[in-house]
Amino acid sequence: MKASPSPSADPQMSAWLRAARETPALPPRFEQNVWRRIRDSQTSSPFTGWLDQFAAWLVKPRFAFAASAALLLVGFFLGATEGIHAARQEARTNYLAVVAPHSLR
Repeated sequence: MKASPSPSADPQMSAWLRAARETPALPPRFEQNVWRRIRDSQTSSPFTGWLDQFAAWLVKPRFAFAASAALLLVGFFLGATEGIHAARQEARTNYLAVVAPHSLR
């Protein structure tokens, strides 16, 4: 059985096929719409850009150290404040138990 020659083997036939292929026309203002959609996707939310910038700033070593030190100080002060509040509440409860022991039951 003899194999038929493939169209890609004949350069003239390939050129005719390419010329005969119809390319559809693009919609009006296609390129402008593409660039507008790209621009809109890059500026989708003002918070996203701000958050990305803050995260990029925070991962730099000197700022990361300062941020972690600041978080440790804030945690320390919040813990101390909560501890003081709990100690005062416990002192009030103990005082009330001493002054009026039967009123708690």
